Amino acid sequence: MLVATTSLSQFFRASTNVIAPELIRDLSLTPEMLGFANACFFWALFAIQVPVGLLFDRIGARLTVAALATFAVAGAMLHAVVTT
Repeated sequence: MLVATTSLSQFFRASTNVIAPELIRDLSLTPEMLGFANACFFWALFAIQVPVGLLFDRIGARLTVAALATFAVAGAMLHAVVTT
C-alpha cells in the first residue's frame, strides 16, 4: 500500500510537467505560476511529514496509510472525472 501511494504521489508530481504546455495554454499560466503549482506538491509533502510521523507512532503505519490512501484515491477519482 505504501509503495502504491508513493507511486501515485510521484505520478501527480510528474504529471504537471508532462501536461505543462496544455496547462500553460488552457489556464493562461506564466512559467512562474506553473513552477509555483509544481512547488505546491513539495510544500504540501513537507508540511505533512511531522503529522504523519506522529500518526505512524500513535496509531501505526497500516491505519495511517490506509486512511490517507482513501483521501488520495478520492482525489485521483475527482481528478479523473473533471471535464473543464
